[in-house]
Amino acid sequence: MLSLSDPLLVQTVANFRKQVEVNLVGMFAVTRAFAPLLGADLALAGPKGRIVNISSVGGKIGPPFLGAYAAAKHGVESFSESFRRELQLVGIDVIVGPGSVATPIWDKAEATSSDYLIGTIWERPFRAFTDYLLKDGREGLAPERIGEVVRTALTPEADMKVAETAKPSHARLPSSDTDHVVGRSPTNSRTAGAASLELPITPSAIKAV
Repeated sequence: MLSLSDPLLVQTVANFRKQVEVNLVGMFAVTRAFAPLLGADLALAGPKGRIVNISSVGGKIGPPFLGAYAAAKHGVESFSESFRRELQLVGIDVIVGPGSVATPIWDKAEATSSDYLIGTIWERPFRAFTDYLLKDGREGLAPERIGEVVRTALTPEADMKVAETAKPSHARLPSSDTDHVVGRSPTNSRTAGAASLELPITPSAIKAV
């Protein structure tokens, strides 16, 4: 996974493209390469396999300053759905499991400088958003929990159904309402003096069905 936080108007095309290449195109290429061994090649005998693609809460909503990452993860959600519906013709399940995970990626994010935003309209909201994101990520699911769910999903006896993970409450709101909530959050320098609202992004719980 690769996530390079930036306001979209200052993010380079190269960084945007790199995130899409790593998080979406790379996953597509690997999935496509191994699909024949999982049962897409009807000439091969044996039980069908399963494909588990790890997505993100960023595949459900579009957070500020994570536009490229969110675009890639929305792509993961969509291409996984399309793959699942195509591969059900040969009996292969495709499962996507988003959620915040407590890994060293948050330490790397903290070490990244945002000095280039000093004096811009994004300086204060970007800093507030990053602080919240770091706290949220470090309180996310343990990597071991993800491993347990993936192992369950790959167990032939497991009865897997298409299921939604728990979403942040605002993910069920119309986009315009979400814009309003985010716009009045402490990350918005224009409304920082208004009623304090916690940035509406919370860890998702991954559940084995």
